Amino acid sequence: MLKELRKDNEGVVFVTVIMMITVMIALVVSILGLNTTRVKTTEREIRQIQAELLAEGALDLFLSNQLSNSAGNFISDSIYIGPYLFNISANLYSSGTGIFGTSQVNIDVVYSE
Repeated sequence: MLKELRKDNEGVVFVTVIMMITVMIALVVSILGLNTTRVKTTEREIRQIQAELLAEGALDLFLSNQLSNSAGNFISDSIYIGPYLFNISANLYSSGTGIFGTSQVNIDVVYSE
């Protein structure tokens, strides 16, 4: 059988086609792996941007709360954005440890699925 395959080119073409299919499958699998990693990275970056924007909003809310008649030293809120739960908290430390002896506001934004 091997002698017959060597005599005509059908065996060579068959082996070449098998090798080309194997190479194409390997390329497709590697490209899909790269795309999956990129999608996960992009989703993580989106959540971080959302958390940063929520922190800026919490600062605005906290500052407006300080200007109101019922000012408090702590605010807390939870919000769902898509499937993710964001917990936001802001706490005023009035010990004068901020810049130029001002009060310091710590804002924490934690997200989970």
